[in-house]
Amino acid sequence: MVDVGIRYGMVDVRVSFNNKINFLNSTSGTGKSFLFAILGEYYGEKGESFVLVNESSIPKNNIELEDRILGIVKDSHIICLDNADLYLTNSLYNNILRNCADSTLLISMHRTIGLHSDEKDVGFYTIIYEDDKLMSRSQK
Repeated sequence: MVDVGIRYGMVDVRVSFNNKINFLNSTSGTGKSFLFAILGEYYGEKGESFVLVNESSIPKNNIELEDRILGIVKDSHIICLDNADLYLTNSLYNNILRNCADSTLLISMHRTIGLHSDEKDVGFYTIIYEDDKLMSRSQK
């Protein structure tokens, strides 16, 4: 679970992600990457294990990419996958779930079609960044 309420510069950040797997599927330009950067600083200052992955320049189905990402995320408590629709395959998704059973995943992608697992603790969220406020809203 991720629950953060802080002031970051001039921005009031209030986000809560209550699931093991949290899909952030807002449109481009809504603050998802900005949020991930803020969370990285926040958890870094707290000394908690956090990793941000953004491998958008490497094509899908690259075995070396999958091995590298699994190596990066294996010991992290909070894993953020930014622009994941550009590199996240069903195989990588399920390997992350198997190898990071105690982690919370925040996955930024436009479409989740093609990702399948037995995990039931999945939530879908929208990120809203307006009027100096960065917030999450559950898509129930």
